[in-house]
Amino acid sequence: MDGAILVVNAGSSSLKFKAYALGPEGALAAIGDGQFEELATAPRLRARAGGAMIAERAWPAGERLDHAEAVAELARIAPALLGGRDLAAIGHRVVQGGTRFDAPVRIDDRILDGI
Repeated sequence: MDGAILVVNAGSSSLKFKAYALGPEGALAAIGDGQFEELATAPRLRARAGGAMIAERAWPAGERLDHAEAVAELARIAPALLGGRDLAAIGHRVVQGGTRFDAPVRIDDRILDGI
């Protein structure tokens, strides 16, 4: 299967991301990563793909960037991050699954209700 998976991890003032190429039999290979930092105070973006910096931006101090705006910016750099691959899936890291979810799971209505 050709394509890529994008995994995001939204924190209180950050948004981290990593892209993986899909290989034969579901194998994954990291192809890019980056993060938005200090979204509420002095937002910054740094992203790398294929060993090269593909995006580096700082917003003026005091300018806020919410998570939705960070995701929109991530969508703009996604073609470079994914190296031209089609986006097959997006995952989001959920930090606390309680005692019921102590390993990765695919999110569905049952899981959402349990979190």
